[in-house]
Amino acid sequence: VPKEPAKPVVKTEPEQPKVVAVVKLLKPELISSTHPDQEAWYNSKEVIIGWPKNINASGVQTVFDSKPDTVAYGPVQYGVNQKILKGVRDGISYLHVRYVSKNNISETAHYVVRIDSLPPSDISIQTKQDEEHVRVLEISATDLHAGVSFANISIDSSAFVKVPFENGKAVYSIPESYEG
Repeated sequence: VPKEPAKPVVKTEPEQPKVVAVVKLLKPELISSTHPDQEAWYNSKEVIIGWPKNINASGVQTVFDSKPDTVAYGPVQYGVNQKILKGVRDGISYLHVRYVSKNNISETAHYVVRIDSLPPSDISIQTKQDEEHVRVLEISATDLHAGVSFANISIDSSAFVKVPFENGKAVYSIPESYEG
């Protein structure tokens, strides 16, 4: 009886699981060249806010509104790493930005913008005497958004003196040389 030819032995390796690496996208770090201090008030209504490009992100989503915790949504913008906003209204507004990739999105970063383009109103200046009979200027004023933080005072072309507002007014002791 003829022998059958030997069959080759095939070893199979167990199938390896597919590994997909998902890169976590960190939220953007927002900076502004026009409004760098998020606690300060500015009178400029043109706002520029930027963020670094992220090599792991294909684009960004942005929203500009009056809410501090909005999650950025909407169409993905590609190749964008700054937002230029013109004619921003007075008050407090927020830019919300998040990175987007094919498989992931970052947390939303928030940037607060404080704009007060209107001058103080209801300005009142009175000359009074304090408890020690020293003449003082008492200045009061109101401001819709930012409040009034100081007054610059100059008498007869003297150097300006910065006088802080406390409890809605600034009080400046008039030097004796200006008494009269």
